[in-house]
Amino acid sequence: MSDLEAHRAVVDSALTGLGLDWGAWPSIVTDPRLDAQARLSAVLVLLALVEADATPGDILVIVDPEATGLDWMGRERLPWERLPQLRLPWTAATAATALEAVVHRGLYDDRRFAMALQGARRVCAAGQADVALTRSLDGCIAYLESVGDEQLRIKEMRHLARRVAASATPPEILDLSLVVDGDAWAGPAREAARVFPADEITTLVRLLGDLGPRKPTQRWFHDIDGALEPPSARQLLRRWTDLAAHTQIVPEWPGSRIGDCRGTLFVGTSTDIVRAAVWATSRLRDEVWPAELLGVLARRGSSHNGAPGLPEALALKVAFAAVDALAARGGTADRLVLSGLLDVLQRIDLVEKVVTALEA
Repeated sequence: MSDLEAHRAVVDSALTGLGLDWGAWPSIVTDPRLDAQARLSAVLVLLALVEADATPGDILVIVDPEATGLDWMGRERLPWERLPQLRLPWTAATAATALEAVVHRGLYDDRRFAMALQGARRVCAAGQADVALTRSLDGCIAYLESVGDEQLRIKEMRHLARRVAASATPPEILDLSLVVDGDAWAGPAREAARVFPADEITTLVRLLGDLGPRKPTQRWFHDIDGALEPPSARQLLRRWTDLAAHTQIVPEWPGSRIGDCRGTLFVGTSTDIVRAAVWATSRLRDEVWPAELLGVLARRGSSHNGAPGLPEALALKVAFAAVDALAARGGTADRLVLSGLLDVLQRIDLVEKVVTALEA
């Protein structure tokens, strides 16, 4: 009996115990009467399920406002909307089973990958990843890389999978896997990191990689404060920020020339790391050097990337983070840089953010 067959048997037994049959599927997944293990088994079976009407590449856009039970792609909202709220007893084995299920299913579904990766992330964060789970994460990353860029949230899932895989690395090992090739920043950034003692910068590098696209929390800032205590960590942060501020514009799509596709400053998970580094500089309020570099990143990151007819920027998330960091630092040099940005920024949303910061 395979792992998934075993979990299906658990669900079948749970349904029988509740006086139900498979007609209650899939709403039973979030039924509070299920115990934690049975609920996890139900989730694993759901992740592997291929719906009868599923067709690769077809997207149904729902415009009927009365179709409240369906999302904009015509998919059932429930039980998917409630799944992220479940507290499940994930283990390395069940996380690996979940990842293998969504990959072997053969149809990309952002909801399924998000759920499976969430389970793997919890296991890795607890330091419980094993060789089998690491191997499953590698297979998941390979599959996501093979899926077309037009698929819903595919880039988000690729980045999440890489962050989860990186979190499985033992905390004492310097892992630069999230500094990905494709832009002009990544190579010099890796070289810069290897100059410093690994044990003094590993915590900082891990925290910068863990943040992803999320907004920093007070807990994250507290951890950053500790990670920046070694002089080497502060020096690395300065070097990475300087490299980011002066990096070259590259095509967003590898192998293309700028002009044939959109330009960008950073690609993949490197974008999130630079953004996190920008946020981290807000904790160095006793140092003046970040102000000028943050101003450069705000200006360059918000510049138009060349896409005709679209208000696309070279690195907008980084630009917004740079303005927020300047505002959070709030020193004389920072306010001077913010004032100077009013004369050069072209985006109204960023200008409004600068004005708000100066009025605070």
